[in-house]
Amino acid sequence: MLEAVRRFLDERGDLGCAPLLAMLVEQICGLDPEVEAEATAFGIRFHYRGALLVEISVFGALFIVRVGREQAIEYRVRGRTVALEALNRILEEYGELLQAPARQVGGEAPGTPVHSPPA
Repeated sequence: MLEAVRRFLDERGDLGCAPLLAMLVEQICGLDPEVEAEATAFGIRFHYRGALLVEISVFGALFIVRVGREQAIEYRVRGRTVALEALNRILEEYGELLQAPARQVGGEAPGTPVHSPPA
């Protein structure tokens, strides 16, 4: 696990949500070596192939998990059941990103046309 992620978890170790937060973060970190983590003042973001996979914001006894590039799916995690629901959705999003062509996930490669001219 990345040092920044470990520090993030250690700094929040005394919060009531710490065990669930650690479980979720460890599972995300273990998905793929290409998953990158970015610690922020209030949470942590995970990117895969340049696309936002999930953002987690911590608020004392609970944390909020926003899944997907648009962060359209949100979970307010206070207990194990919702944490597992969030993890399931993260796994689904990861699977979608894994199957998507690189230019659809993280953006276009320089010089790559979005639409090919008709042949």
